[in-house]
Order: sequence, then structure tokens, then C-alpha cells
Amino acid sequence: MRERPTVRVVLLSPSHRLLLMHFVANITAGPRSFWATVGGEIEAGETLAEAASREITEETGMIGVPIGPVVWRHDHILAVSGEPMQFRERYVVAHAPHEDVSTAGFTEIEREVIRDLRWWSIEDIAATRETIFPNALARLLPDIIAGRLPPQPIDLPAA
Repeated sequence: MRERPTVRVVLLSPSHRLLLMHFVANITAGPRSFWATVGGEIEAGETLAEAASREITEETGMIGVPIGPVVWRHDHILAVSGEPMQFRERYVVAHAPHEDVSTAGFTEIEREVIRDLRWWSIEDIAATRETIFPNALARLLPDIIAGRLPPQPIDLPAA
């Protein structure tokens, strides 16, 4: 089984909203339509921070956003296009300077699977019936917004 080291970014705006992307993906088990944080695969030779920075730039157009610490971990198996993959996700915190985003830097695959980007409040996340990953986001996000970061990354529960 292929292992996929992944960085996910808890990208917060000055108004304490979280940027989520709407995916419609070829996943053989689980929801095909869902919202998730900015991020993606860590490429060979990249550090976690370098990958997070690259993903922010590709997916939002923002350059030079400081990357904070890893706050959550989530290891899980997901079948993508029929191929099972071991995802090793690490969530870092970053603070966007504004809420203006550009998708001009999307890769070909991002253009295929990402349908929308939206800034969400905690209340929006808690109230929605749409699928959002990670599942515990509405419960965990208030501490992050308040600056109460865990001393060690928290292992997220399985979906």
C-alpha cells in the first residue's frame, strides 16, 4: 500500500474564519463530496513547513504566510480511484493576512477535484449538514482560534 505524507493547513483569517475547500473526488469508500482544509501531499525533499507554504500559495495565491506548529495528526487508509493509500496527515496552523483567494495556481488535479473555496465560522461548521474533515473540527477549532495550541499534536479520532 502506498503511503501518502500529507500536510493540512488550519488557515485562519483575521476575522477567525477557517478556509475550507469543497472536493468532489473519486473515492471508492466514503463521501465523494466533502469539505477539507487547504493542503496536500508532501513532495520528496520537502519539509512539512515547505509543503504547507507551497500548498497555501497554490490553493489561495497567498505568499509568505508564516507556518505554525503541528496541532493534530490523522493517520488513515482511504481508497482513491480504487487504490488503497495510507494517509499520514499533519495539521499545521497558519494565519492568513486577508480573505482574498486566487485559484490561479491550482494544479491540474486540483482543478479536477476542488469545486469551491469558502471561509467558515465555527458556527457555520457546527451547523452544517455537509461533510467536513476532520470530523472533530467544530469541537477542536475554538481552542486553536483562541491561541490555545496543544503542547503535543492531538491524534484525531477515526472517521
